[in-house]
Amino acid sequence: MEPYLESIVSPLMFIIRSKTVDLEAKPDEILEIIKPISIIIYALVTVCGYKAVIKFFPHQVSDLELAVLLLEKCHSTNSVSALRQESTGEMEAKCVTLLWLSILVLVPFDISSVDTSIADDKTFGVDDLAPLVLKILGFCKDYLCSAGPMRRISGLLLSKLLTRPDMGKAFSRSVPTTISASVLFHFEHLRLFLNCCFQL
Repeated sequence: MEPYLESIVSPLMFIIRSKTVDLEAKPDEILEIIKPISIIIYALVTVCGYKAVIKFFPHQVSDLELAVLLLEKCHSTNSVSALRQESTGEMEAKCVTLLWLSILVLVPFDISSVDTSIADDKTFGVDDLAPLVLKILGFCKDYLCSAGPMRRISGLLLSKLLTRPDMGKAFSRSVPTTISASVLFHFEHLRLFLNCCFQL
């Protein structure tokens, strides 16, 4: 399977990325296209492991805002039950987007410089967290309280986000409320610890 991953994953993620560009205009219609694609990608993740699959996710700096927008739309879609959530692709869409964000947060730029929402915001201070970061933290806090793969993947995303050099304040604010106390003993090895704990 792995030799064919790039030829399968790259075109599917290209569709997700291109559709997300128009998500604001037609959210419901576009989510109905993204969900079945996410089911396929997530099936590959469960078979081949997330590390093998996310290598072929798009990772341009501009994709960070797109992925957060997609997660925001997926997050606001509520299912009647967990069974319905899985069968309609909502859980898979969230998992795939969280995985996409887990590589995008590694961009070698200050995230606040990527966040267009604060470009003209005169009130944004040096010590403030970028709105993109606050949104990601908020989603992850919710998913850490749910059972299943979203909890594991949101933990993975948090481990990568909070260990960025520019995320010291976000780390100190978020760790006590989002991660169990046992993790607090592993400050120096947080990324390794969470990657081990949240293997898919």
